[in-house]
Amino acid sequence: MIRNNINCLFILLFVSSLTMAQNTSSSIRKKNIRQVEQKLFDYKDGMETFVRWSLDEYDNKGRIITEKELNADSTFKVYETFKYDKKNRIILHSEFDKLGKLKRKTVADFDNMNDRKEEQVFNSNNEMIELTRFTYDSFGLKTQEISYKPNGTTVTKRIAYKYDSKGSLIERKVFNDREELIQIRNYKIKYN
Repeated sequence: MIRNNINCLFILLFVSSLTMAQNTSSSIRKKNIRQVEQKLFDYKDGMETFVRWSLDEYDNKGRIITEKELNADSTFKVYETFKYDKKNRIILHSEFDKLGKLKRKTVADFDNMNDRKEEQVFNSNNEMIELTRFTYDSFGLKTQEISYKPNGTTVTKRIAYKYDSKGSLIERKVFNDREELIQIRNYKIKYN
């Protein structure tokens, strides 16, 4: 009996994960899905233990607007909200702490080429704590992002991007506020 329950739970979770993997924004919209709730239980020695609960909410265009995940102690593991503009770009991303209190929010601004040109990050007191500006080349590829302190002039971090002749990202370098290289990530792309 216990083995059958565990097998049923595994099959249910497997089918659920396959179903969610197939739920793209367009399929969510076509199916008119507004919420997806998941509950995870562990079974050990015949005892059921609640592990985690999650709830994703979608708008009428199939875009995620709320993502919540609760721990077994009813505190939030993840709690985020998203707002979009008319062009389906995320313009506001809010993150909440384990008790559901606003922790930080990110406001994005875009240029007339639909590229993200600036992001402002605010703390729970609505004070700007970081400003990031993005630059692009003539092909629309992001070449760098520079993060500043709230004054907009003191650099805290710079990320530089490099692409191959086909426009695939091949290098990402991160520099600190003293322009010292602190991280590099290389991508090796193979084409047919």
